[in-house]
Amino acid sequence: MKLVSRDGTKLTFSLFDNNNGHYDFHPTAVMVWTIDEAATTATLDDEYFDNNTSTSHGSVQVLAPRNYFICWGIDNHITEVMNGSKVFSLHFADNFLVYRAAKMP
Repeated sequence: MKLVSRDGTKLTFSLFDNNNGHYDFHPTAVMVWTIDEAATTATLDDEYFDNNTSTSHGSVQVLAPRNYFICWGIDNHITEVMNGSKVFSLHFADNFLVYRAAKMP
């Protein structure tokens, strides 16, 4: 979980949910949530998932609204997403573990 922004009583954060194979109802996903402390509400602002699964590790870097740089952890895959569409994909050899990745300027 990583803080994206804070505006008064609203806190927006990103979450890389690797699902760890515990639940069948959703795949590994990137989520962006906003919590409004004053209204005591939580709102799912965006969610992205594709065919990648990760039982451990992984991370997400929020580049802009709906733009993400995703490390799928033990799946050895990195994806960049812009406005909900994959624009970059990189897959490493099976014996190479990617713990975290970040896009640099």
